Amino acid sequence: GEAIVDYTRAIELDLEFALAYESRGNLLKERGDFVKALEDYNRAILISPGNGWPYHLRGLCYKKQGLEEEALTDFSKAIQLDSDCWQAYWCRADLLTDREEFDAALEDYNQAISIKPNYAWLHYDRGQCFEKQGLEGEAIVDYTRAIELDLEFELAYESRGNLLEERGDCVKA
Repeated sequence: GEAIVDYTRAIELDLEFALAYESRGNLLKERGDFVKALEDYNRAILISPGNGWPYHLRGLCYKKQGLEEEALTDFSKAIQLDSDCWQAYWCRADLLTDREEFDAALEDYNQAISIKPNYAWLHYDRGQCFEKQGLEGEAIVDYTRAIELDLEFELAYESRGNLLEERGDCVKA
């Protein structure tokens, strides 16, 4: 598309323009062109190795391809370089939850929430992690918090309702 053409032109004008590589890589990733997206993320990392964000972006690309180890490595590197990168904590927590590494996942969710406390999805996903461990009470608390933060968060209502129904609390559900 035109955006890719514009990012390519920006790169032609300045071969060291890391942000243009990141932006073009994002579009390529969304189009499913993972090889070219990874090339752009790799270039952004070479240009700006102390910046955690391109590692996070490359981790997302790896995750989308099912390359969990590579994704975890990049999310960890993003966090190492930028301890306030709540998105990298969140993505790493999601992967750890999928792998049933719940203690490590909860640490990452907690860290992400400490940085970005009013983001409903973080509470919802931590609730999912609790629920997968059978910790229904903690999950309900997180689903409720997600709803408080976003009154139109249908998944949080549905997840909380399911747990309340399972508990026999159909009045609240």
